[in-house]
Amino acid sequence: MIVLGYVIQNLSSPTEKIHSAYALDAGQYVVSHGPASSAGTTRPTPMNTMEAARKVASIMATKQSEGYDRIVVPLVMAELPDGTTHRNLRQAVTDAHASGLTTEFTFPESAVEQFLAAVSNQSPAQPDPVTIGTAARVEDRDNALTLPDGEALVRPNGETYLPRDLGGHTDVAALRALRPADLYPLLAGEPGTGKTALADASFPDLIMMQCHGDMTVSSLVGTHLPTPDGGWVWHDGPLTRSMREGRPLCLDEVDKMPDEVSSVLHAAMDGRKTLQIDDRPDTEPVTAAEGFFVIAAYNPDSLGGKGLTEAMLSRFTVQIEVTTDYAAARSLGVPGDFVTIAENLTTKATEARAAGGRGVWAPQMRELLAAKRLIDAGLGATFAAGSMVAQCPWPEDLDEVLTVARQVTGTEVQPLRLGAQV
Repeated sequence: MIVLGYVIQNLSSPTEKIHSAYALDAGQYVVSHGPASSAGTTRPTPMNTMEAARKVASIMATKQSEGYDRIVVPLVMAELPDGTTHRNLRQAVTDAHASGLTTEFTFPESAVEQFLAAVSNQSPAQPDPVTIGTAARVEDRDNALTLPDGEALVRPNGETYLPRDLGGHTDVAALRALRPADLYPLLAGEPGTGKTALADASFPDLIMMQCHGDMTVSSLVGTHLPTPDGGWVWHDGPLTRSMREGRPLCLDEVDKMPDEVSSVLHAAMDGRKTLQIDDRPDTEPVTAAEGFFVIAAYNPDSLGGKGLTEAMLSRFTVQIEVTTDYAAARSLGVPGDFVTIAENLTTKATEARAAGGRGVWAPQMRELLAAKRLIDAGLGATFAAGSMVAQCPWPEDLDEVLTVARQVTGTEVQPLRLGAQV
């Protein structure tokens, strides 16, 4: 069997705790932990092979952030006898690595992708383009909608999207299954949690529209524009294009859309799926082509948002809360201290909301990945931390954000500001 795994040790622990985790080509992940002198325990968990591999990468990142500082075996791939038991995995991988019989990977992304390629006996080349509507309908609710093993999801900006669980299904596969069923999803969450990332990872043919309080019906439907020769030509807006071409439309910050504009969506999202363009009374109504789909995203705590009308909410029959996956942030290489700051602030925010308050601001995936890119650019952790806390949009929250950042890092963290001449 093919195994992806690692072994790391916490030398600062009185018992020198050792930890390991493995993804198997059978689609399981196994965790082993305990003092170095013991065999530890194992816990086989069945899941999709891709999910198992990514789980292992995420667990390793978490353990390193917890102080496991001696890497006995880095993230490697090994081919072990099929009879190798779960309890023997740690020693088998350790022996194979010591004998030079493992393939070592750059942590963590290339390991996951190459492991999946090895499992499917394919070269780790770029995957085929995503096919729309690949998710099968679920007849038996014990069967989950998942993505094909080895399918990589790359957003238009080049970032890799890591799928997440959504009601027992893979999130991207679930959204794709909603499309032919004409069930429109509404994604709710704070800025930077990954709402639009989920949308454009799910649908490569997505049309994106940013909503705002000054938008007009023409912004959504289309308008006549002047030509160089003094004439006029009609240009379809995002909604009209989406209907004509049978493409998904994502309305970001939909709660900021004026009521007179949102009312245009009603007929388009109803069973008729038609749109009458008032500025072109000489034309027939636009009827949506197959594949037309609407996704909306908003932040329930937005300062400029006005909430959604009952008429609009009734058209989005699948409402999904989107939060930041901090384990995924670690697996993407965000330093552990930065993720811990975000986790601690999120806990404080949750407690405050439970008590009826607003909740303190916490960095989300967008801010965490930006901090990682600053460090990768050579600007260092101090600069990155200052940049991250400076993105706090609520001045009244800044003191608490800085306090948590200092407690976690043990250093003075301040928002970026220009200083004396150098």
